[in-house]
Amino acid sequence: MKMRGLFIGRFQPFHLGHFYALKWILSKVDEVIIGIGSAQVSYTIKNPFTLGERIEMIWRV
Repeated sequence: MKMRGLFIGRFQPFHLGHFYALKWILSKVDEVIIGIGSAQVSYTIKNPFTLGERIEMIWRV
């Protein structure tokens, strides 16, 4: 049976801290489910990116 981890965050934006946390989680489990927090409004100071843009950032890592 595969061991799974769960990593939840806003990722506004996905940064090196997120990268190292994800790398650490992956060293402990076989696969990781990434939960991306929602934002009702995008392109604001608090939420500069859309969900699609954040997914793209994570995939590029």
